[in-house]
Amino acid sequence: MNELMTVNKLMNKEISNELLKAIGNNNKLQLFIRCAQTEIRKNPKLLQCEARSVLGAIFSAAQLHLSFSGLGQAYLVPYWNKTKNVMECQFQIGYRGFIDLFYRHQSSFMIEAGVVKEGDEFDFQLGTEKYIKHKWGKERGNLTDVYAIATIRNEKTFVVLSKKDVDEVKKLYAKTTNIWDKHYDVMAMKTAVKRLCKFLPLSVDMQMDISLDETTRYYQPEIADPNTEPDRTDFDEIESGDETIPEDAPKKITEKKHNITKQDYDNFLSEMTAISEKVGQVKFYALLGQVGYEKVKDLRTQPKEEMDRVIREINNNIDTQL
Repeated sequence: MNELMTVNKLMNKEISNELLKAIGNNNKLQLFIRCAQTEIRKNPKLLQCEARSVLGAIFSAAQLHLSFSGLGQAYLVPYWNKTKNVMECQFQIGYRGFIDLFYRHQSSFMIEAGVVKEGDEFDFQLGTEKYIKHKWGKERGNLTDVYAIATIRNEKTFVVLSKKDVDEVKKLYAKTTNIWDKHYDVMAMKTAVKRLCKFLPLSVDMQMDISLDETTRYYQPEIADPNTEPDRTDFDEIESGDETIPEDAPKKITEKKHNITKQDYDNFLSEMTAISEKVGQVKFYALLGQVGYEKVKDLRTQPKEEMDRVIREINNNIDTQL
């Protein structure tokens, strides 16, 4: 039976020593451990998770120097892995965590985000004379839009998403709706910031940091950097347990979706996994972005022709870059 998480496991000498290597300061380590323990106590479902998945998420936060202190930098999210029939933990970077990473790695960036609500004055224009204007109304209602703006050397780049756009992202990617239900506005802003990332000149370090978001990685003492530990979620069919995703979200493929069978989809995942192992995760996600997708699981409801196109174009791009 897989070992489950306990609140005191972080006090294990081997684990605390490994965390100290990542954090680098004993006083900061003790504060980090207390915050992580508090996070676990607040959500008893984390105690039902495989210990190595919770520790993997905690090490991801430590490596990025993000805290579970309630400031919205990072979260531990339990979910039910139906394929493995176990509870696992997913690491999520919060909106404030993304902002912190941008300021840390890209000193020339200024990042801001905002939510537009009923009663606000809001207008934007794309193209060669782009602009975005937002003024709060005296009485604000429900959220209608969300935006993120990056200023790079006095040049502004921005994205605007409607509430419908944000809800589509929530349906596709949320392993649990718990954080979304409690912090919808900040999760919406985080969604806009992540979308904005596609249009920014990010460093390799920043790309690797972002790639840790919304993943499950197992703690292994011999692996010091979570970036080198495989993402255990991307190629799995995962659904939530008690904290379920919306009923109208995509379900696990058991029969046919469009013209694909489960075997078609499994073959596709095998090919994508092989490509990822061949070129490395950072380059793999860059290649995936070039063909119009953020994650492999975005394709699970697409027709087989689209999957074939993605594999063909990724391989062509690899050959071109050699």
